[in-house]
Amino acid sequence: MTTPPPADPNLPPQQPQQPQYGQPQYQQPPVQPAAPLTDAQDANIAGWQYLSASLGWVIPLILWLVFKDRGPRAKNEGKEALNFGITVTIAHIVVWIVFGIINAVIIASNPFAYLTGFGWWVLIQWLLTLAIFVVALLWGFRGRAVVLAGGAYRYPFNIRFIK
Repeated sequence: MTTPPPADPNLPPQQPQQPQYGQPQYQQPPVQPAAPLTDAQDANIAGWQYLSASLGWVIPLILWLVFKDRGPRAKNEGKEALNFGITVTIAHIVVWIVFGIINAVIIASNPFAYLTGFGWWVLIQWLLTLAIFVVALLWGFRGRAVVLAGGAYRYPFNIRFIK
């Protein structure tokens, strides 16, 4: 039996060889596309897209991006819901900007306006904001019901940004 020669104590210990930059360390399996939705799942996702549009554009956008390639209803109804979510968001922003300007003018003209009827403008602003939300929610429930029954729903008022 032979013994290996003793290691030189002046040399640093040897590290295992690392793969070079750009060389794969391991092989990943190819990514499989997500399974298509069944008709019931497709209608259910489309219904949730309609309901979520009353809250704005973020949730419909996420649902549309995740499910648009998995079912035709999720794609088409999702675009409609996303457009309506954008429209609702714009309506809220317009109400707040207009009433912010009105309130600023009232306070600039009379610093004590909040004591003499200034609250009516604030009340109208909040009622308009609430009305936009309630109408959007009711139209969302109606859209969900129509989609779950097998139809296609179009909002009575919608700016279609995404074709």
